[in-house]
Amino acid sequence: MYLALGWAGAISCVLCYAYNYISYAYIALFFAVAGFITHHKESNK
Repeated sequence: MYLALGWAGAISCVLCYAYNYISYAYIALFFAVAGFITHHKESNK
């Protein structure tokens, strides 16, 4: 689930950046990083 959140955030970040929605791109980047980090921590348990 967190991995999907990470990928969705990454794709959203790229799309927002491409269409010049810079503030939304930073929010999407935050969700991408949070998703990948949480997935990494959960998979190491």
